[in-house]
Amino acid sequence: MALALLPIVTLAGFALLAWVSRIEGVQGWQVFAVFATFNALHRATRYAVIRPARETLFSVVPMGEKYKAKPIVDVFLYRGGDVAGTGVERAIAGVGLGLVGMAMVAAPLAVLWGGLAFALARAQHRRASGMDESNEIELNPTSTIPGGALGPTGSTT
Repeated sequence: MALALLPIVTLAGFALLAWVSRIEGVQGWQVFAVFATFNALHRATRYAVIRPARETLFSVVPMGEKYKAKPIVDVFLYRGGDVAGTGVERAIAGVGLGLVGMAMVAAPLAVLWGGLAFALARAQHRRASGMDESNEIELNPTSTIPGGALGPTGSTT
């Protein structure tokens, strides 16, 4: 459920922005105040809730796969999403749709994003409930770094 929180915040924020911007007599600073609040809430949700929830998804993935997949997710998907978002924003601004147009584009994307979040959470739960002792990480007390914290024999003395 935590993974779906950011799409819900996104959908609500864009809907509120579109609604406020269409109210008769609303000034620009009032729309900006709604935007600033939405932006702060969005960032707080992303870093306080979504990031830890996303890391939880990797808890059922073997270490080798985890360290191969994380750079792709962190670099390609996040940065690619930023670039795609900028392109969509420019396209909407070029057509002249404004905040209402942005909300109309963001709403279906947020719904798809929420559906993906639920699907990922279900897959993680299924995989976690199917784990047995052979899937768990084996903790080895010896250090792999020569002269590391535990020394070459695994003892602290």
